Amino acid sequence: ITDTNKKGTLVTQKDAEGKEVDTFVTDKDGYVITPEKLSAGTYEIREVKAPEGYVRQGYGSLTGSEYTEEQKKQLQDPIQITIASDTEYKVDAQGNPYLEVEQYDREIKGKLTLTKFGEKLTDGSGPRMRTESGEESSVTWSYQKSRVEGAKFELYAKEEILAPYGSGTVLYQKDALVDTLTTDESGIAEKADLPLGSYYLKEVTAGTHYVRMTDPIDVTLKAEDDMAAVVYADKEVTNDRQKLSISLVKQDAVSKKPLEGVEFGLYAKEDIYPELFGGEKKALIQKDALIETGRTDKDGKLTFQSDLPHGKYYVKEVKSIPGYVANAEMWDIDATYDPANQDASVLSYTHTFENQPTETRITKRDAATGKELEGAKLQVLDAK
Repeated sequence: ITDTNKKGTLVTQKDAEGKEVDTFVTDKDGYVITPEKLSAGTYEIREVKAPEGYVRQGYGSLTGSEYTEEQKKQLQDPIQITIASDTEYKVDAQGNPYLEVEQYDREIKGKLTLTKFGEKLTDGSGPRMRTESGEESSVTWSYQKSRVEGAKFELYAKEEILAPYGSGTVLYQKDALVDTLTTDESGIAEKADLPLGSYYLKEVTAGTHYVRMTDPIDVTLKAEDDMAAVVYADKEVTNDRQKLSISLVKQDAVSKKPLEGVEFGLYAKEDIYPELFGGEKKALIQKDALIETGRTDKDGKLTFQSDLPHGKYYVKEVKSIPGYVANAEMWDIDATYDPANQDASVLSYTHTFENQPTETRITKRDAATGKELEGAKLQVLDAK
């Protein structure tokens, strides 16, 4: 309490134990009563420390329309009182006059800002793949870290969240759902006016192309002092992009033995567009474009190496091997993103192709009559 009549000097009084004090502390009911009477004059009451969880008088910005001008004045300006002969007093049960004033504090709140990142297909440089004609074509599979829209998170209380005024009131039980947050087009989700305490986030929906995070994200909102109205918690998370694996097995249709050296091509079944682009948006890969070729190994297996985005593709045999009939089968692959599979880091697609072996039939006939001749012995020799 400052005595303005004495150029801002602190009022010093003796407490019940005879100790001189110049700072007064409210009791459990929020009251403070000066141990001695104040002389006539004008005084200014300033809060020097707010209760835990509250903003000290005069600190923290007051923006928005939630506060009236009178409330702003009470929260920002020191209380001024004047004790004079015409001051209106109250009288207690013992008949003693007293002057009562009220000081308001506001609760410190927390604000959580979550920013979600992930790789997106862009139109940068990429690998060069050989086409059926032997020429090279430029295929772009470049990805760039960017913000992710549509990811959904649930916010839970990690502990009992209590009201700050010491009443013991439980605002949220441990593990109670507090709110659901969804990232916007900027990849940001926010939650304001949170009571201080410990929370955790669980990802519910990862967003298109991404693997859902299974580990919780801890969020702690704790005030370091009583001079800020808002405690901020900023969290950045990056999700893995879901990968695709396309493989096949080639075997003899009769003996089922693996066939080595059979060439296959991987094609786009639809136009593929970049998610990040500059200027006019054009198809990065056009429908039916050859993306990659490869040959089966000694086990008859082939796995394509392209780091493919989600989409629709098809695989067909490009070049067979001697002794087998070419297989005209076309294997369609629908590898579009499915949220039901968001927990899988890799989506695997596999297929078995079979080739019929060729047969050579030799007939021995009489040159004059054309009659087939029995008993002739022949040899099949290498041409060299």
